[in-house]
Amino acid sequence: MDSLERLQSRMDDSRARNPCTSRFSRLPQDLLFAVRMMRKNPVFTVVAVLTLALGIGANTTIFSVLNALLLRVVPAENPQNLVALRWSAQSQLRLFSHNSYGDCQGQRLSTGTARSSCSFSLPFLRKLQQQPAGPFSGVAGFAGAPRLDLSGNGNASIVRGQLVSGDYFSTVGVQPAAGRLIALSDDTPKSASVVVLSYPYWKSAFGSSPLAIGKTILLNSVPFTIIGVAEPRFTNLSVTLSQDLWLPLSSNSQLTPNYDPRHDEADSFWVEIVARLRDGVPRKQAEAEVSLLFRNEVIHGEKPLSKESDLPSMELALLAQAMGPSPDKLQPVYVLTLGVGFILLIACANVAGLLLARATARRKEIAIRVAVGAAPGHIIRQLLTESVLLSALGGACGILFAIWALHAIINMISNGGEISIPFVAKVDLRVLGFTAAVSIVTGIIFGIAPALRATRVDLNTAMKENDGTAAMAGERRRWFSFGNVLVGIQVSLAIVLLIGAGLLVRTLRNLEHVNPGFDTHNLLVFGIDARLAGYQDTQVDGLYRNLQQRLAAVAGVSKVTYSWRPLLRGSLWSRGVHLPGTPADSYANSDYMTIGPSFFTTMGIPLLVGRDFTDSDFDRARTISLQDRQHPHDPPPTQPLPIIVNRTFADRYFKGAAVIGKQFGYENGSENRSVGYEVVGIAADAKYNSLRRDIKPTIYAPSAVAAVYFELRTALDPESVISVVRNTVASIDSALPLFDMKTQKQQMDEQLVSESTLARLSGFFGILALLLASIGLYGLLAYDVARRTREVGVRMALGARQADVIAIILRRGLLLAATGALIGAALGLALVRLVQTLFFGVGVIDPVTLVGVATLLLAVALAACAVPAWRAATVDPMVSLRCE
Repeated sequence: MDSLERLQSRMDDSRARNPCTSRFSRLPQDLLFAVRMMRKNPVFTVVAVLTLALGIGANTTIFSVLNALLLRVVPAENPQNLVALRWSAQSQLRLFSHNSYGDCQGQRLSTGTARSSCSFSLPFLRKLQQQPAGPFSGVAGFAGAPRLDLSGNGNASIVRGQLVSGDYFSTVGVQPAAGRLIALSDDTPKSASVVVLSYPYWKSAFGSSPLAIGKTILLNSVPFTIIGVAEPRFTNLSVTLSQDLWLPLSSNSQLTPNYDPRHDEADSFWVEIVARLRDGVPRKQAEAEVSLLFRNEVIHGEKPLSKESDLPSMELALLAQAMGPSPDKLQPVYVLTLGVGFILLIACANVAGLLLARATARRKEIAIRVAVGAAPGHIIRQLLTESVLLSALGGACGILFAIWALHAIINMISNGGEISIPFVAKVDLRVLGFTAAVSIVTGIIFGIAPALRATRVDLNTAMKENDGTAAMAGERRRWFSFGNVLVGIQVSLAIVLLIGAGLLVRTLRNLEHVNPGFDTHNLLVFGIDARLAGYQDTQVDGLYRNLQQRLAAVAGVSKVTYSWRPLLRGSLWSRGVHLPGTPADSYANSDYMTIGPSFFTTMGIPLLVGRDFTDSDFDRARTISLQDRQHPHDPPPTQPLPIIVNRTFADRYFKGAAVIGKQFGYENGSENRSVGYEVVGIAADAKYNSLRRDIKPTIYAPSAVAAVYFELRTALDPESVISVVRNTVASIDSALPLFDMKTQKQQMDEQLVSESTLARLSGFFGILALLLASIGLYGLLAYDVARRTREVGVRMALGARQADVIAIILRRGLLLAATGALIGAALGLALVRLVQTLFFGVGVIDPVTLVGVATLLLAVALAACAVPAWRAATVDPMVSLRCE
């Protein structure tokens, strides 16, 4: 030891004479040494890199989705100056109508009342635009266009359109890729009808031809001239919506069948507003000015909508935040983010255990380096360099994994391309930066503890140890050792993920087995709106009756009907009804559905009491509808409209009393037309818009609307008659646009795409977490067996049986797994309470899930313990003792 001490002294003197030696000057040598050590241990390197690649890659994948949804750059000029207007009030405003659009974070209501929203009236938009010295340099409005039937460019098709004010593109800061964009002069009732195409639609529908500029197309049978194409990066301000084309706000009345002029008045809210702040104007100052203007408008305007005590106010939100997805839509992404975070922690704990075992095996090497003068800081830096290099390699492989995983997830969500995804999730520079940061931090996290522990070495003991056979001197086997804690963390986090995955899988299974109340098999659905092809209201009913008869004659089609919307599509129409014997100002809520002939027999919904609708009932509904649209201020008809209610309606509102023949009216006190109803039948309950939603009281009325969905019951696979159905409709009128043609099963699969994706991904991540935790458990036990070879040999030399040795190893491994499982179960049950809305038909404590997770854990833990236990049991006592 004297020679070692002299060598250490000389090294210290050398460092003292070279104070300029920096830590960074040793970095190349540290990297080269780390590479040599990794090449020297290829199995360890491959296992560690793949483990980290899975953890980092999973986080990169989910971050790419969050990046596309929340961190995207608004495709506009200086987006930091763009704000979206939102209002709120203590009580509901008295509105004629209210419609919301896009990704507005306010309440999305379809009724005539609202307490908060992003929608405003057209007069309020015009008043804001006329403020010359206001806080904004530009104010623009936009809204969803009605369903658009485009013809004049090949076959008729349905396109997605947006109505915008004349200063929309100039306010947002969008440039044309060809031609020009909509200007203020285009947004007047007397202006020529013009349209601007999105770049993707121009490319797909017109082949990027410059001859498209100036071409005339028909939208809902109205001629529009294409004046330009927007720049490629701009398809919409909203992240979850994309548009094919843009039209002036003033064209809404031309495009909307039976347009009601009252929608242009101050009590009709349907336009969203985006504004650009003037340079130097603080957002709060602009908010105060606009709030005062809005307050005066709704309290003291031409049509007062509120009162002082309602405290109506305005908020200006940054556009990127205001137009982002709502929190309820992002909840599944947040859950997956937490899950992949757990995966990364498990991977870190796994690799930390591997480094700990490797550091123990390198005790003699580290002792020699310390003996010849290496400072503890240099040893730590060297070991951290190795761990960060491992993590960097894992991050590089993780990017490849993320690219593959993103493609797989997008394909899963889009159902092989059948469902359009409006946002683009990809590995861009921001995602690469995130991955690089995660890789560095991860390398430090899993490397710091083994590095610190490796420097605590006793030179005398380390120099005397035999490689791989003797336990560390003075080390006692403690239950709360670093290795045990790491394995316990891995098992705990894996159990949390498995519990969540089990509940989500059970939710999906429960939803798939919900009885919707009607026959979902062999059912083909498609939409049609004859008004878009120029048909008048008086012609629509005859057209649909003719089409129903022609489709029923198609080979393989057994029954045909139509309705306002197909069941389980997500659409909902609700009405208030004034029941007999209730106060004049009270009303009962009810779902509302207009249906065509043979609806109940086609859909397989039994009629329990009463009769089905007759031809005279449909004639009556059509007469009332036409009279209401043509003469909205005439007194209501005295003869009520025949309706059929569901069992829930009868039980809830009439409580077992005779319902057939009962009459009641539309919501009392509404400015809308008040039409009475008479119950002629009771139908069995059926799900309306969602499998998750409980069945509510429902009214079925004879159809008198022009936009309907046809439902065809087939004897064979519904997809086999699609081409014949298209040809049949085209034989009646080739200008009739069909849309949303799909089977009922496809429609239900689309409704469950979020649950299906979440269940699959959470299940994959849960199994991956359990696999990583089992590898960690196996590594700990294998390392422990290797260190205790001499002890095992002594036990067996003294008469211990193989079964005894196996029991010792299994007992330790299973006890570790059980302890981690208990902690993980407690943590998991606490966390799942925060996301209860994601589950259906299962409680937070679900015995089936807990038993399944426990069984899976036991099987995997036994498999992880079996190999080390068998290896320990087959130790030759003479060989192990001879090695000493």
